[in-house]
Amino acid sequence: MAHVHNLRLPEPLRVSGSNIADNWERFLEQWNNYIVAADLADASSEKQAAIFLNAVGTEAYDVYRTFDFETAADRKNIDKVVDQFKKFCIGAVNVTYERYVFNRRVQYTNERFDIFLGDLRRLARSCQFAAVEDSLIRDRIVVGISNDATRHKLLQVRDLTLEKAVDICKASEAAARQLKEMTGNDEVQALASKRYDRRRESNNSTTIRKLLRCRYCNRKHDQRK
Repeated sequence: MAHVHNLRLPEPLRVSGSNIADNWERFLEQWNNYIVAADLADASSEKQAAIFLNAVGTEAYDVYRTFDFETAADRKNIDKVVDQFKKFCIGAVNVTYERYVFNRRVQYTNERFDIFLGDLRRLARSCQFAAVEDSLIRDRIVVGISNDATRHKLLQVRDLTLEKAVDICKASEAAARQLKEMTGNDEVQALASKRYDRRRESNNSTTIRKLLRCRYCNRKHDQRK
């Protein structure tokens, strides 16, 4: 078994605020990773429950003390404990409000598509979309994407799936970035060319000045002489 003391416990579970369900999902993912890293999968249910309750933190532990278990043994059963926390955190969510927040999410100016997509997936966790989650995320991408040209491409695809929508958006973003770099290089070259032309004109003007005929000796030389 791995040395548990050398591994960092998950961040404490926050059971207050407006993102309790998301906090729970994040904590549960970290807990599952911790179980694997610490080789606790084969540990007793009571030991896992003890470590779990140590990891959730003071605020969540106070909530645990209010849970109504059928038996005293259930309070030390990791599956029963996790199930009670899940009911509390997910049940405390106002689904209507969470869906309202999800449906208002649009891609911000200069926001990378990966960031936009990741936030949509996070918000969807609290919306209880169940089997239609992917299709609703797809629709939110089409409506919320900031680039109209990309939206036009998405609307042209028959039977658009979430996977296809993601591929199109990523490809469009990459192409736009590459085009910007190419255009930027052309502009730099054009600016350098203009500066070179101005230097040539300046040099020619200097040469002309040097060849002016002197009004004193009627010879062509630098007028300063």
